[in-house]
Amino acid sequence: MSITARLRRYQMLAFIGLGSMIANPTAEADDTFRRSAQQINEANTALANQDFDTAISGYEAAAQSESTRDEATYNKAIALYRKGEVEKAGNLFASVAASLKDELAAKARFNAGNCHFAAAIEMQQTQPAIAIEHLHAAIEDYRSALSLAPTDNDARMNIE
Repeated sequence: MSITARLRRYQMLAFIGLGSMIANPTAEADDTFRRSAQQINEANTALANQDFDTAISGYEAAAQSESTRDEATYNKAIALYRKGEVEKAGNLFASVAASLKDELAAKARFNAGNCHFAAAIEMQQTQPAIAIEHLHAAIEDYRSALSLAPTDNDARMNIE
């Protein structure tokens, strides 16, 4: 699934989640979730427009809410990756990889693998031993993604 498709999906999930949260009798939680969902949607729009810094700021704000923390952190990692800050993105993907939401954790593990692979490519000429370590870490991340999402053909192909 492309990053753009994922962003649209998360916008839809945020919207659907907003609808289910309205029934919550706790007005403060309701307002916090709405604010976070709105911040994610605005950050998704900024990311789609390649306004990475605005997107990153929006995801950071949304990550303050427990209900949207993992999704906002994941999306921030996507923005950092697109901005070229692969190491920072990899660290955030690794943090989301422990999410209790299996689908999100699998995607984070897959993208952490992509970050390791990108680092390996960057280092292959100057630091081949470290590049090999990154390749091994990428394979481990892809396998870990497959443990949560066994039908993930992209992870399976990246291992090969």
